[in-house]
Amino acid sequence: MSMKHMVMSVSPALAEEWLKMNTNNRKKRPSTVKKYARAMRDGAWKLTHQGIAFDEDNRLLDGQHRLEAIVQSGATVEMLVCFDVSRDVFAFIDDGAIRNSADRLGKDKNHSEAIRFACRMIFGREPTPTDLIEVDGHIGDTLADLIAFCPTSVKYFSCAAMKVSAVAHILAGSDERYVLETYRSLVLSDLSSMSPSGVALTTQFLKNTLHTNDLRDTVARGVTVFDSARKNNVKIIIKDPDTNYSWVRDVLRSEMRGPLALAA
Repeated sequence: MSMKHMVMSVSPALAEEWLKMNTNNRKKRPSTVKKYARAMRDGAWKLTHQGIAFDEDNRLLDGQHRLEAIVQSGATVEMLVCFDVSRDVFAFIDDGAIRNSADRLGKDKNHSEAIRFACRMIFGREPTPTDLIEVDGHIGDTLADLIAFCPTSVKYFSCAAMKVSAVAHILAGSDERYVLETYRSLVLSDLSSMSPSGVALTTQFLKNTLHTNDLRDTVARGVTVFDSARKNNVKIIIKDPDTNYSWVRDVLRSEMRGPLALAA
C-alpha cells in the first residue's frame, strides 16, 4: 500500500476526531501546543511540509501537537495530511517538539532510559532512532521483565546503569531469580531479603560513600551485586570499574550478534 497525501483544511471539530486516533503517540507537551495555538489565532501559521500522518490502520502517527493547537485556538488551518504511512517510520518523525528516547520507542521512561544507556555502551556514542529500536529488539524483553518484577523507581538502585547491569547478568546466563530478587530488594530497601553483598551496597549508599554520578562505577557495583557467586561478599570494593563495565558492554554486543557465548 503506497502513501497518499493531500492538503486539507483542518477544523477544530475534525482535529478532535483525529485526536481520538492517537493510540500510541507521545505525551502532550502543553508549551508546544500553546505556541502553535497562538500562531494559529494570530494568523501566523503557515502551510509547510510538516503536517498530520496516519498509518495503514488510521492510527495517528504524527501531528498530535498541531491538532491539539487547532482545537485550542478554534482556528481552521491548512495542513499537509498523509495517509497509509508505514508505522516503521514512527521513530524518525518530528512533531515539532524534540522526541526523546521514550517517544521514539513508545515505552515509558524507566524502560527507554535504560535502552538509551545500553546503546551508549554498545556503540560508544549517542544513539540514533534505529539504534534504539534495534537494541530494544534484542534486550527489551529482558529489561521489561526486570521492570515488571519491581516497577518502583528510586534514586541510584533503579537507575539505567543498574538496570543494564542486571539485564547483562540475565542475558549472560546468571541466576535470573537471584538477579530479579536482588534488584527488587535493593529498590525497595528490603534489608531482610538482601544477600550480604546487597546489604553492603545499601550501606555504602546510605553512608554517601558511593560516586553516584560515576556511571562506570555504578555499572561495576551492579555487576558485583547481581552476581550470585559473590552474594556473600560483605564488602564491595571496586578497584578497576573498567573491567566490569567492559564485561557488560561485551555481553550486550554479543547479544546483538546472536546467542551468547559468554559466562558471568
